[in-house]
Amino acid sequence: MANLPLALSVHHFVSSVGADAGFAAIIGLAILVLLYFAQARETANLREQAYEAGQRVAQLEARLTSLARQQAAAAQVAPARAAQAGGVRSPVPAPAPAFAGAMAMAPGPPAGVGAPALAAATRLIPAAPVAAPQSAYDEHGVASPNAQPVDDTALGSL
Repeated sequence: MANLPLALSVHHFVSSVGADAGFAAIIGLAILVLLYFAQARETANLREQAYEAGQRVAQLEARLTSLARQQAAAAQVAPARAAQAGGVRSPVPAPAPAFAGAMAMAPGPPAGVGAPALAAATRLIPAAPVAAPQSAYDEHGVASPNAQPVDDTALGSL
């Protein structure tokens, strides 16, 4: 019977640890329930904000479309008035695309960041042809008195 007190002490230890683990599990479950309801509330708020943002985008697209139609109508009326007045006709601008919102939502650099270089600033070959350098000599090989010597080292590097 010497083993009996040892068995009772292990049983008491297991039952006390089990009670402590059960209490910790109940606290953990309560915290998980609170987190679940907080996440559900935030998800509902985000869903509502996304719906309102979609409505604002639709309204802005409708405004852009109506403005594009007004500009197209004004552009068609202006040349007719100029022709009646006998003025010079200006070219009619191209009509706006069917989905004008695509132009407004095109990705670009963020605010405060420099824009990409213009096409005219990145040309390597000049748009106007370079004039041939004038010779300091005429067709007979005689030096002309008012001719300036031309430095064509810069033209050779193109």
